[in-house]
Amino acid sequence: RIMPACLCCIAKGFDDAEAIRNIHAAGSLTHAHIRANIACGLYYFMACEVLKGEGRLAERLQTGLDRGFAFYEKTLADHEELLTYGRLRNLEQFALAPEEKIKSSGYVVDTLEAAVWVLITTGSFEEALLKAVNLGNDTDTVGAVTGGLAGLFYGFEAIPPQWIETLKKREWIEELCGKAEQVFGCGAGEGPGAAVQGSL
Repeated sequence: RIMPACLCCIAKGFDDAEAIRNIHAAGSLTHAHIRANIACGLYYFMACEVLKGEGRLAERLQTGLDRGFAFYEKTLADHEELLTYGRLRNLEQFALAPEEKIKSSGYVVDTLEAAVWVLITTGSFEEALLKAVNLGNDTDTVGAVTGGLAGLFYGFEAIPPQWIETLKKREWIEELCGKAEQVFGCGAGEGPGAAVQGSL
């Protein structure tokens, strides 16, 4: 549920503080710990840069993470929780981590690390999603977190057609995506709404 909240905040032009308040509120519906809030916030900053930044995906993700860490360093009185995300400080180095050092459990730090590692070590939407779920363990969560950012970068057209054709409740999902585009105020091919189908 964080990606739609991210897209809404971006489309509405919220400043970082207002966006993060909304992102934290959305995440806190089930995971109110500050560590989980930070993960949602870092995801927001990465989504912003994937949509608006330039360069390779890894470069955009790094810029987003740099923005996110700077935001939390400025706004958190205690920086202890930021240490748990230390491997995401340098994605060039993190990309060299062997797969056996990547955990794909349901723990929020593991999930975010796994998703980012997959994105920076693959070159397509299909490759990223297959690598994410093949890590095992909490495959639906890691796949969803990975797929959101991959969808923003690679676009709806990059999703293999056979994956779309076999979706359960496909019509309902497409209707939901159409409604999301209306909420975000973007038509096809312009702004964040154009990426909605590739990220939900």
